[in-house]
Amino acid sequence: MLRRCMKKLFGFTLAEVLITLGIIGVVAAMTIPTLMTNYAKHKTETQLVKFYSMMNQTLRMSVADNGDPDGWVNAKKNYTYDETNLKDVCS
Repeated sequence: MLRRCMKKLFGFTLAEVLITLGIIGVVAAMTIPTLMTNYAKHKTETQLVKFYSMMNQTLRMSVADNGDPDGWVNAKKNYTYDETNLKDVCS
C-alpha cells in the first residue's frame, strides 16, 4: 500500500505530460510569428541605416574631392550616356 502511494508522488502521468506539451505548443505557435516579424523589421531597419551611412560617407568624400555640390551639374549642358565609353572602361 505504501509503495503505491509513493509511486504516484514521484512521476507525471502521460496525460499531464501531453497537456503540458500541448500548452507549450500553443504558446509557441502564437509567439513565433511575432518574433519573426520583429526580426525582419529590425533587419530591414539595420540595412537602411547602413545604406544611409554609406551614402552619406560617399557624398562627404565627393564633396572633399570635387568641392561644393552646387557646381557639379551644369543645367545648360546636355548630358548623354555613351555605351562605347563603358566598354572601354570595363575591358
